[in-house]
Amino acid sequence: MTNLGMSLSLSGIISLMDSFGKLKRVWMIRGAHLVKYEGPQLDSNQPNLAVSRIELVYNGCC
Repeated sequence: MTNLGMSLSLSGIISLMDSFGKLKRVWMIRGAHLVKYEGPQLDSNQPNLAVSRIELVYNGCC
């Protein structure tokens, strides 16, 4: 996240789940920085899922 030229360092867990909600993989991230965000394309005439994408850079895993 960038605000007025400052970068915020983020830590957290990213979980990948299958279509049944079963956990498939987990990544623990420390010192990540958001470099790209794409919000969902919302259209009330389409029955699609709202999907967001984020792109992170980080210094390593915990």
